[in-house]
Amino acid sequence: MGRLSDREPVALNLPSRPPAAEKFSDPSWFVRAVVVLVTTTACAEPEPEPDFVWRGEHLDIRGYGVQESDYCGGTFTHVDTYMGAVATMFGSDGPRPVLSIGPAEFVDEHCPIGVTGCAGAGHATVIETALPLDHELVHVAQRSIVGCPPILAEGLAEYSSWNYWNVGIDPDRIESVVDAWSRGEPSYGDYSLLGHFTAFLVEVHGLDRAMTACELAGSAPSSDRFEEAMEIAFGLPLSELLDQYQTEYPLCSARDTARKLVECNQSLDASAILEVGQSLELDYDIDCTNAQTLGPRFVHPEPDQVWVNHRVRLEPWLYPHVIRLQTTAQATGQLVPTIVTFLPCGRCLDGIQSVLIELPEGASSGPLPSLPAGDYVVEVRQSLADAQPLVLTIESPS
Repeated sequence: MGRLSDREPVALNLPSRPPAAEKFSDPSWFVRAVVVLVTTTACAEPEPEPDFVWRGEHLDIRGYGVQESDYCGGTFTHVDTYMGAVATMFGSDGPRPVLSIGPAEFVDEHCPIGVTGCAGAGHATVIETALPLDHELVHVAQRSIVGCPPILAEGLAEYSSWNYWNVGIDPDRIESVVDAWSRGEPSYGDYSLLGHFTAFLVEVHGLDRAMTACELAGSAPSSDRFEEAMEIAFGLPLSELLDQYQTEYPLCSARDTARKLVECNQSLDASAILEVGQSLELDYDIDCTNAQTLGPRFVHPEPDQVWVNHRVRLEPWLYPHVIRLQTTAQATGQLVPTIVTFLPCGRCLDGIQSVLIELPEGASSGPLPSLPAGDYVVEVRQSLADAQPLVLTIESPS
């Protein structure tokens, strides 16, 4: 098998989304990209020996120019669990994936210059040190079943993966975006919109129909073939399908649109169920050396960040829960500044949206946010330099 750098790109070379600022929707904030690259394998020199190999249940991780200790203790397990979840979603039974990771220079050697990562044909995925990054693993699973046109391939990857940025969505652009991509003129700035459109296709019409459209269209269809495939798969002319999307599907951010395949399948402890008039105390053992903490990732313009996720349920009541929060250090009980995000496990179709709460003083101040009943992933995030085990207190006053 050839080196990754000896593999010649064919068929597609799509600019994809760079890492984004969670609070910024302007694509000019994006400085690097994720690119899907369909490749063919040449026979040449063997690949170099990796610096380490981590073997999970669903994939292997190989490090080049990095060490396993460069990543928080829960990161590789998350990636492995996610690979299993997305493979189950698509019914994938392809070859065992290999995730090759390294610094930016390693990615530049094996992918188009300046991108965050690329997915090779069949099984190989290359991603730089910013892990976890689920997007490319979706391509590996989906591609093992059927080739998809770029519009659907990137839309499925956005919809099916955990999203770290909160880019706004403008459905009014969908006709022009579909037209541009159908003519072979993709743009990384369209990725969140494609994820939202694909969420509509899957949640309203079903994943099977989306995969049928992929099968009928192929990986590089003409505009006419793509339009015909969509009409056969969904039973509507493409123009009517786009109109239905624009007029009937709820508006959600990129984070709310994306499925939480791993996080929302965490076991739900009885101590994480909140009734009105009660409070919860949850341990967030944010320490990069343990098996709960994920990262580090860079979210422009903030420093490297690490985080822990817990599943929490807000029990039904007549009104949304009004939430008061507090984060304290486990060691001292002192208030600690942090960022808490409630990410709904419900679908965008259900109309439930996330809430990000900054606690610069470690406790709620000003108007308290309200949240509908339901299951949430509660993410507590800190900078890598300041990370420490915390207690999150969630109160729902009556």
